[in-house]
Amino acid sequence: MVLPRSCRVVLVQPNDSLVYSGYKRSLTKRTPLGLAYVAGALLAAGHEVSIVDASLDDLSKDDVVDAVLRASPHVVGLTATTPLFPQVADLVRTLKEQSPDLFCVLGGPHVSSLPEASLRQSQADAVCLGDGEAVMVLLLAAIHEGRDLSDITSLCYRSDGKVQQTDPYRVKLWHPKTMLCPPGSRYPAAARPPHPAGQGVCGLCERCSGPSEFGDYVAGVRRPVRVLQCRRDLRAVSER
Repeated sequence: MVLPRSCRVVLVQPNDSLVYSGYKRSLTKRTPLGLAYVAGALLAAGHEVSIVDASLDDLSKDDVVDAVLRASPHVVGLTATTPLFPQVADLVRTLKEQSPDLFCVLGGPHVSSLPEASLRQSQADAVCLGDGEAVMVLLLAAIHEGRDLSDITSLCYRSDGKVQQTDPYRVKLWHPKTMLCPPGSRYPAAARPPHPAGQGVCGLCERCSGPSEFGDYVAGVRRPVRVLQCRRDLRAVSER
């Protein structure tokens, strides 16, 4: 697998309306703050990034596949909660069928908790554990330079037909300002603000700091004041 120094990357938010029912659609359409963080970090590293938000735009599977392939990406990143994982795995299978050389990376709560199983149950090439902004940048650089992926922490990947997983990271998170990125401007002012649990955990509750979520370490903690600032910053970008 060879990637150029500057990649075209498409980040995908799956359509939760295909899973959840009984909710007003306006309540489930939230700006994916996690993808905005990843997009900002990739843009800062010199990559070209776009976001396909199937939930916001009520896209079908075929719509998502068409939108992704129109961008002619080198890399696709998809995020998934547990209810949305089957949809994401199906998207990866279809994308791989139509573009076999496409490098697919999974992220989000489900795959962070079950990285090896998620990789085996899909045709994805890698899984980012926890916060993905630093991992994605390092991953693309390593592939471009032909380096061993075992040096990248918080990564699960395929190597010689086997699934490998590296140690979790204990590093500072990517600078919050990298979240301010052009992809944020595609969201209309009417879009709901990010869900507080979608990238930007305070690390004070059992779910986001306990061992049941990411093992015996905290994958990513941001001070509550920084979480609120990031949400205000993203809203300001979306209203431009």
